[in-house]
Amino acid sequence: MTRKQAFAIAATGLILAAVFVVWFLRAPHTTLMLIKEAATHGDTATLNRLIDFPSFRSSIKLLITDAVDADPQESKPGRVLGRMIAGALAGPIVDAAVTPESIALMFSGKGPLGTKAAGKQGETQTAEGSGPKAEMVQSWDSTSTVRIRVQRPDDTAPGITFVMLRNGLSWRLSGVEK
Repeated sequence: MTRKQAFAIAATGLILAAVFVVWFLRAPHTTLMLIKEAATHGDTATLNRLIDFPSFRSSIKLLITDAVDADPQESKPGRVLGRMIAGALAGPIVDAAVTPESIALMFSGKGPLGTKAAGKQGETQTAEGSGPKAEMVQSWDSTSTVRIRVQRPDDTAPGITFVMLRNGLSWRLSGVEK
């Protein structure tokens, strides 16, 4: 093998490695965009492939029960009972409500995300993006876990964080956090 051939092989290897790294770093964000697109078009098969529904439902149930227990430092007599009731009620409701079909409805503007909310100076904003575009900040916990924080720039609310887990070379939405 000549030096010219060795250099060509090394350069090709470096280019392929760089392309793979860029693809790998961009893949979780791309998966989230594919989920939004599939939901907008009502493609429930793609949503089933891109979302780990059992884990996603579990994280929503945890958010609901944590909301009941907002201030754990403060002791209230009914706190444990309230948390148990919230967990018991949240389970079946979340199981029935968080389906590929319901997510498709939300992204298409027919569910809770599509309801109009008053914006600045009387303008309205919807999930379809008629208001300011949401900012997405991606943070890596490991090579298998990525958190993508989504928040509108003009919103004072903390936003929402989507948890993406790697499954081989693909990514799946596996949870949501506040």
